[in-house]
Amino acid sequence: ATSRRAPTPGHQWHLGLGLAALAKRPMAATPLTGAGVSLFVAGSLTWWLSAHYSRNDMLVSPSSARFGFGGLVLGVGPPAVDFGPRLRVAAALAAEGAFVTAEGVNVDVELSAKRSYWAAGALGRVQFKVASHAGIFLELGGFVPLIERRFSTREPYELVGRTARFAAQGALGLALSL
Repeated sequence: ATSRRAPTPGHQWHLGLGLAALAKRPMAATPLTGAGVSLFVAGSLTWWLSAHYSRNDMLVSPSSARFGFGGLVLGVGPPAVDFGPRLRVAAALAAEGAFVTAEGVNVDVELSAKRSYWAAGALGRVQFKVASHAGIFLELGGFVPLIERRFSTREPYELVGRTARFAAQGALGLALSL
């Protein structure tokens, strides 16, 4: 039988460093793939900070534009919940600050653009301990961009992409518990 318990005020903090492969869809075009690093702290509150970078040309060649996306995510939420000694689940509200680069491909004028990107949303994390200080985790998140951005070449005007109304992300990684 599994037990379900939230940390008590005297509960020790759980600190984890993680490295993950991620898929993100901040643009209305195809998903971007990349990697990220994260710091995860579970105690009386759940905190995590992650930095990531992804592109749309990591797996396949894009048809109209190359997009790059680099950002930082800060999340805070209620205490993580342990389901037995190996499984921990956490959720948090999150804010993301990032930059998006777009470069035209197969358009009359190839011009790159770099724009700031700000979003708010939520993250969920499931972590499974596989060794005394190591585990695998799955993070899923959804963000709403605070400013819609369009990316286009300047002369002649050709739209090469725009931010999505809802940005989804998923990450699968390895965590080292300290």
